[in-house]
Amino acid sequence: MHRIGKFFLLLSLVASTVSSVTLISSTSSFSQIATPELSPIASKISSSSSLGTNIFLPHLQKSHTYSNSVLPFGIQMSDLGNSQALSLAQGMGPGWIRVGLSWSRLEPSNTTSEGFEWSVYDGGFAAAAQAGIQPIVAISGNPSWAASISCGPIDPAYLQDYASFLQALVGRYSAAPYNVHYWELYNEPDNSDMARSWLGGCWGGKGKEYGDMLKVAYPAIKSADPQAQVVLGSLAYDWFLPSGPFDRAFLDDILGSGPNQAHAGAYFDVMGFHYYPAFRADWEGYGTDVIGKTNYLRNKLASFGVSKPIVVTELNQWSKSPEGNGGSDEEQSDYVVQAFARSMAAELRFSIWFTLADYNEWGYGLLNQDLTVKPSYTTYRALSNMMAGAVYRGPMTINGSRPSNVEGYTFTMPGSQERHVMWVTAPGTVRLSFPGSSVVVTDKNGSRTSVSDSADGAMDGLVTVTVTGRPIYLDVTP
Repeated sequence: MHRIGKFFLLLSLVASTVSSVTLISSTSSFSQIATPELSPIASKISSSSSLGTNIFLPHLQKSHTYSNSVLPFGIQMSDLGNSQALSLAQGMGPGWIRVGLSWSRLEPSNTTSEGFEWSVYDGGFAAAAQAGIQPIVAISGNPSWAASISCGPIDPAYLQDYASFLQALVGRYSAAPYNVHYWELYNEPDNSDMARSWLGGCWGGKGKEYGDMLKVAYPAIKSADPQAQVVLGSLAYDWFLPSGPFDRAFLDDILGSGPNQAHAGAYFDVMGFHYYPAFRADWEGYGTDVIGKTNYLRNKLASFGVSKPIVVTELNQWSKSPEGNGGSDEEQSDYVVQAFARSMAAELRFSIWFTLADYNEWGYGLLNQDLTVKPSYTTYRALSNMMAGAVYRGPMTINGSRPSNVEGYTFTMPGSQERHVMWVTAPGTVRLSFPGSSVVVTDKNGSRTSVSDSADGAMDGLVTVTVTGRPIYLDVTP
């Protein structure tokens, strides 16, 4: 999982969110940013096993409706006060923006809320609200007077000060003109390596302490805003010890009722995690790509008698990388459609792309560092237009089953029109025949082509479409 300086971005918010088809044939800036060492993750990527092309279905098959006004797609930003970046983000149509907030920036010395440095964040949150995008705010950055390390456990003597801070914070920003209601407590708190404080969380090995913190934080947040949603600090939940820094037992220690566990399942509203396809092989036994990790974590919660909405607050495919780790604009733009379609199939409440703009040699962003547009930006904008108001119905089927070399999902759109999202998962092309009079094929960037029944030379009530590895949207007219 790519932890390369990510949480510096979180902390740099400045003042200033099936119809039947027939298969025909197939052919085969808050602080100075130090750049962390890249080699550990590079070696992990290079040693990853083959991902394969098996298709797995989500464990839960009920349909899920998303609000027409709030798309389940989001973007991470570092600076809500950058009007150019925020305008570009707004132009993509995300429903959510994930940003970071530092306790130590607001309360560098122990004081009352009247002494907080509110001006650091007021302008950015107001701008997001004006843009019509809902923030999810990741809180980290313990002040030195309350904890020995910025990313880890708070001194028990100052937990009530933390509660007072949260109550004042949520009370201010839940109200107009800010309207913030999602609060995430630390980023990747399952990290066990305090030297990686730049991740934003280092509670690894101390899941009970994190759960005990939730028991103080949750009522404080809810008292300030009963409608607030408290997100369990999004877990990395892979690259586990000893090869990586993340604590496999962390979530168990939060939820469990043993003597060294917190039994804190009642003290958060939403489960958050991160997903990067470099670790896809770890979860493929539970489902395809992000679906697999979602299924695993949903089952993990259930094993403790806990049922919560789940969100992924970081997912990404880079467009470039150092040390021969691959990536291209084409692959990244493909993954924009693939990742978000799978996220909807997994019934995630929302998914956040990391990040809006590139910030180092790993091309995570949808924009270049100078804020010029990459191809994936255009793809994201088309995705927002194509999937507004979508209701997930199930995997796309061919005579009741999915072909092994096509991955597809079916959604019902406003007006009851079915829309399929699909791509080929192996080299070559696949020709599909849809019953109907015509089909509209929209490519990943929003260009549309109409195909009629007679386009293949036969007027037989079937419309033939060729599918490649590039994702397409497909609407059938009966």
